[in-house]
Amino acid sequence: MTTQATEHPALFNDDMVRAILSGMKTQTRRPIKTQPGNGISSLFVDDTEVGPRWQYQVPVEAEGVVFNETRQLGRCPFGVPGDTLWVREAWRPCYSSGPLNWHVLYRADGVRIHREEREADLKYMRSGDHWRPSIHMPRWASRINLPVTRVWVERIQDITDEDAAAEGLSEFTIGLPKRPVTNGFVAASMVLGFCNTLPRSRRRFLATCGSAAFAGVAGWLAGGGNFPQSLTCRHGFALLWDSIYADKGLGWDVNPWVFASSFRQLGKS
Repeated sequence: MTTQATEHPALFNDDMVRAILSGMKTQTRRPIKTQPGNGISSLFVDDTEVGPRWQYQVPVEAEGVVFNETRQLGRCPFGVPGDTLWVREAWRPCYSSGPLNWHVLYRADGVRIHREEREADLKYMRSGDHWRPSIHMPRWASRINLPVTRVWVERIQDITDEDAAAEGLSEFTIGLPKRPVTNGFVAASMVLGFCNTLPRSRRRFLATCGSAAFAGVAGWLAGGGNFPQSLTCRHGFALLWDSIYADKGLGWDVNPWVFASSFRQLGKS
């Protein structure tokens, strides 16, 4: 069955919007709502009747016979290659005098874009000049469209350092203070303080990076040397993932199954 290209909303925070606009972010991941667990023998897409739905098979034993049972993962929120993700981001309507008076202001970079006044939009435009969360962005207010180039299923710990970089992480700086910090002892204390604010599972994860990496981060914060190579984009992604999903029972240590998607860089064909 051939499906027509479709648009799908995709929520991104300010940091990720900036990474998309800079061309750094070309991948995204979301946990699968109903986790399939272990023992999967195959994954595939069935689009013969109801459109593209991901399915998987697990070995099941009944009356001494083992066979593969097909189960549903459901629809991928990113659709299929050829579809488009339209970005939902923090925004607010604003009004100024003159012929082009209605605008949408985007929090990620402060850009303001004129929008034609339409009756259907007035409830947004006239309901107050305040920031709206990304979940409340309507389609007409979105400015970024991302053509989907690939969709796949994996476990979150399967992400490579190259994939983590494509998620928009240039280096392991998630949550760290801005440098330079002039005193090396203060820098080390700041790193230690940052680590102590993390949940226990994330502290264990950081501990695997070793004391040399810890000292390297302190030196980097103090303005000297390069960022330690043992702390990779993948480490940063793990912390970022936990900051969003650990409280939902889908943290890095759980290694949940995810839908993943790549898309073309903004402004490139």
